[in-house]
Amino acid sequence: MLKNTIYLALNKQKENDRNDKPHIPKRPHPKTTKKEIVSIITKERKQTGFGKRRLRHYLFNKKGLLTPESTIGKILKKEGLVRSKRRVRREISTSGGSNTRGIRYCPLQRWRWIPKKSLIKGHFPEKSILM
Repeated sequence: MLKNTIYLALNKQKENDRNDKPHIPKRPHPKTTKKEIVSIITKERKQTGFGKRRLRHYLFNKKGLLTPESTIGKILKKEGLVRSKRRVRREISTSGGSNTRGIRYCPLQRWRWIPKKSLIKGHFPEKSILM
């Protein structure tokens, strides 16, 4: 143990205060966004419904408030005003790449897309045609 730690423990014992001091900061970080700015951002978000990018330009043009887009995004997320992103589900292809030359595969069975011109000529059976 360090000498400093032992002296701190002895001083606590003399004062009969064996509880730890709270580990929260006494004052907020000096670079935190002010509460007034946070309230303006949340109020304008609720009124307009704009996202962080449009809201930044809107606040600058209307109120002269220049706040970074990332800060606005963090504030909106903290306040619970952010919509969840929609997931885009893509088709599973067994070919290992994009659809090229009109060939497209299904996960359960393989089939080819055949132009209608070929059907007119009578080259392929109707079962293999995608309508």
